[in-house]
Amino acid sequence: MEIDSKLSGILRRYLQDNNLTQADLAQRCYIKQATVARYLSGKIHSLPFSTLRALYTHIKKPLIIEYFSNPLKHAMSRLSVDVKHVADNAGLNVSRIESILNGEKIPDYGTWIKLRKYFGEDVLPGAPSELYAIDTVKTEKGWGNLLGLAGIRKRARISQSQLADLAGVNQRTVSSYELCIRKPHEKHVELIARALGVSPMELYQGLLPGNEPHPAERPLDINFTRVKNLPEEDQQILKALGKLNPSQKKKLMRKLTKG
Repeated sequence: MEIDSKLSGILRRYLQDNNLTQADLAQRCYIKQATVARYLSGKIHSLPFSTLRALYTHIKKPLIIEYFSNPLKHAMSRLSVDVKHVADNAGLNVSRIESILNGEKIPDYGTWIKLRKYFGEDVLPGAPSELYAIDTVKTEKGWGNLLGLAGIRKRARISQSQLADLAGVNQRTVSSYELCIRKPHEKHVELIARALGVSPMELYQGLLPGNEPHPAERPLDINFTRVKNLPEEDQQILKALGKLNPSQKKKLMRKLTKG
């Protein structure tokens, strides 16, 4: 996440309000004191997602207020509308909007898109993309789940069974990863990411808002349709090729070329 004036201001106020030193904050977030100093001085302009998650535990409410609550309040004031009016016209629950206004929870990307569509993007600004994903991971135990898998698979318009075939894994494996009831195996993550045409990090975090390709730009669904139309024997060959690592593929290509 880019460190803008809002985030650096939040960090400074957090230190002042809680009478903490930079060393205290560094210890709480498992980072070096020098790193905190560079964040505050503007010498570092980007915040790793893991550090943002650690900070989020301590600055959750001011972060929500600065990036979501205040902009929403300003937009409502500008249009002279109340919560019920916004909820009715944006297709949202009153409680969901109130939770944003009260700084209780970061809205998911879909909710913020609905609000921006209602108010207009020139009235209600967007927020750093990383913030939409941060509230989906509540504990350290939860980190490591493939939180973005289900959404990316559905965006590709394929079933769990189809993805399992493409990746060379069991359908139950895909299902358990989507439900976050099983810790992903590193090899499975690589196979699934390759099958979906995304990076492994996108499977953990999801396609961050602003980075999602248009459905037409991701040819997975088109390619899958072509594969389904092939003879069964050819489909089995493609599935076997998908399980090979880069080194094995190179060896196979050399053999085929020589042949």
